[in-house]
Amino acid sequence: MTSSIITISALALSIICNGLLVWYIRRLIIFVDTQALDMEAVKGDIKNYEEHLEKVYGLETFYGDSTLQELLKHTKYIREEIVAFIKNTDKILSNQVDTAEATTTGAAIIRENND
Repeated sequence: MTSSIITISALALSIICNGLLVWYIRRLIIFVDTQALDMEAVKGDIKNYEEHLEKVYGLETFYGDSTLQELLKHTKYIREEIVAFIKNTDKILSNQVDTAEATTTGAAIIRENND
């Protein structure tokens, strides 16, 4: 009788923990997706700003202005840093997805071999 109570309690605790983990993972995935979309939007905004700045720099009135030239260089640098950040983030996320898929696939193979 005592062992069945312990087993039922452990099962209930396991179900609750698994439910919390699923909820947490879903929230984490939503957060990561939102961050990725935000970073893409920032990258687009910086690109548009850079193009606008290049047009202004190309105008006769401002052509050769050292302040605008340095601002243009700085904008390109920021854009390159954002692109590098997005690429690194994508690599990390794709490695985590590959690892999760490999773990799931490995577990499925082990289950098949045990059956």
